[in-house]
Amino acid sequence: MKTLYIYYGLQIIIIILTIPLIFEKIGPNHIYGFRTSKTLSDEKIWYNANKFGGWAMLIAGVVGTIYLLLLQLCKKYFIQTLRVESWGYLIIIPILLSVVVSLIYIARIPDGVEKPTEKKKLM
Repeated sequence: MKTLYIYYGLQIIIIILTIPLIFEKIGPNHIYGFRTSKTLSDEKIWYNANKFGGWAMLIAGVVGTIYLLLLQLCKKYFIQTLRVESWGYLIIIPILLSVVVSLIYIARIPDGVEKPTEKKKLM
């Protein structure tokens, strides 16, 4: 039963850690957020990528929590032989998917910000 509480705790931690990223409260740094050369090169890219990644991780945390609840119900009412210890391997799938989707999103963000063209002066 302790293992189950650890799994729920990890999902809650993931959900809580995504909130500052979604609300763009974490600036570029080397500790927290999606840290790639592209995201660290431009503040706009950083906030855009981490907002997307935050939402992806939030959804993964919610899906993982729902998945845990469903597994717990299945164990209680249908399949008593389910081992709680093995659930960790299954709840990691939404987290890994969110990371992969976020990295694909970051790869598709255009490099740099386009500079406006200067208008030529007419004499």
